[in-house]
Parts: sequence; structure tokens; C-alpha cells
Amino acid sequence: ALSLDDGKPHELLLSAMIRARMCQILAEQLDVDDTSVYFTAGLFSLIDALMDLPLTDIMEGMPFSQELKDAVLKRGGGLIGKVLHSVIAYEAGQWDDIDLLKVGPDEIWEAYLAALEWGQVASHGMTGG
Repeated sequence: ALSLDDGKPHELLLSAMIRARMCQILAEQLDVDDTSVYFTAGLFSLIDALMDLPLTDIMEGMPFSQELKDAVLKRGGGLIGKVLHSVIAYEAGQWDDIDLLKVGPDEIWEAYLAALEWGQVASHGMTGG
């Protein structure tokens, strides 16, 4: 549904997909059972810009756990929020704000590269190009 052309820059959707996948990869490295929740947190962290609606309104209507909602809305919510916050800090080059004790800088870099590659492939499939 997010791939529909509604005048949004393609890069915004690509950024959301890369963020989502990076969150999921880091969750895998942290041995989390359900990594799809981390993907969802990453994707929904930019959903307000994609849908031109307030994030609080979007999240209020979603059947997500409170932990996931807190992660997206407040960068809180335990480990989900910590991973999302760290990914956003990584994207912004705010190295001191990355707080993933079990994942080192090399693993974070590799997660970013893997997410970037995955995002490019997925994006290419959505645009048909």
C-alpha cells in the first residue's frame, strides 16, 4: 500500500524501508524472538510523513502493543525503542546516542549496508524499474 504513487518522494519510502530492515537486522543480532515487531517500528517511525497525518493519530488506531506504540511515539518501550532510537541516531551520525550494548560498531555498519541493499532491491521491485 505504501508503494502507491501519491506524490511523496520515492526516497521517503526508501528511507522507511531501510530503517525498518535495519531495526529488524539489529533485533536478529540481539537474538530477539519476533523481529517483525522491530521492522514495524522502523517502518511506522516515518508513516506520518508518508501519510500526512499526525503520528499519534495513526498509532492510536493501530492494533499494536503498547511497547511498540511507545517505541514509535517516544523512542521508549524497552528494547524496541532502544533499537529504533539507535537506528535513527546512526542515520543522523549521532554516534554517542547509539546504545546497543551487545552490538558493536562493525555489526551496526554491516546491518546498515544489508538494510540498504535490501531496500534498493525491494524498492526496485515496487517501482517496476
